[in-house]
Amino acid sequence: MGMGCARAGASKLTKYSGSNDPNSVAWFNIIQEKTQEVGTKRPNELGIFDMSGNVWEWCLAPYPPYLNCPPPSTEKKALRGGSWADNRGDIKITSRRREKAKNTDRRSGLRLVEGD
Repeated sequence: MGMGCARAGASKLTKYSGSNDPNSVAWFNIIQEKTQEVGTKRPNELGIFDMSGNVWEWCLAPYPPYLNCPPPSTEKKALRGGSWADNRGDIKITSRRREKAKNTDRRSGLRLVEGD
């Protein structure tokens, strides 16, 4: 999903998926050190919850996928969106980091959308 679903359908650009107020749409700086229940914050304009914060989302694209960057690594993949453990600066729509594709931790995962 990545940045496309986080921004898609937005009538105005926002820092976080669905708002400029991260407290209304994202879980971040959580003391309990775990993911939070999906759907308890406001969704973005497409009705998708938790596109900012809660878990870093693994992306299929190699990192970095942008112009003027070193060649993409086949071992490293992009993660987007920040997690429950990150601060507000790391949960912006544009936030990304890279990890070896075989690495796992409790702050990263997938975001799934269920259709009607």
